[in-house]
Amino acid sequence: MKIALVVAASLLVVYLVEATSERSGNEVHSVHKRSSLMKGLARERACGSTTCKVSGCESGGGWWFVSNSAGWNIRGSDRGCCGNYSGCCKHASDACYVHDYTCRCCIPSVYCGPQCQEEPGC
Repeated sequence: MKIALVVAASLLVVYLVEATSERSGNEVHSVHKRSSLMKGLARERACGSTTCKVSGCESGGGWWFVSNSAGWNIRGSDRGCCGNYSGCCKHASDACYVHDYTCRCCIPSVYCGPQCQEEPGC
């Protein structure tokens, strides 16, 4: 129960910071710095370095109104992508990275959802 509360509180903080920063012109820079860190971690896990781009997800190819850069140039199944699907990620965010990291072993199941898939090594 404590784990679920900590996870929920962490995600709420990330969400509130993102929402506040997006609305306030003065804080946008801090969101980009934090997002760059999460993006780097996601890319390192997906393709081996903090600046790489997954083959086939380098540019374009997203929805007609979204480039793959909005999906951090990673796959839809990679940590940080909002959702879990094949192909290039359409949208990635700090909140999705935190959720994916927290749910890598599908615990707590209520938070992670019924379709959660454990990562190898759990």
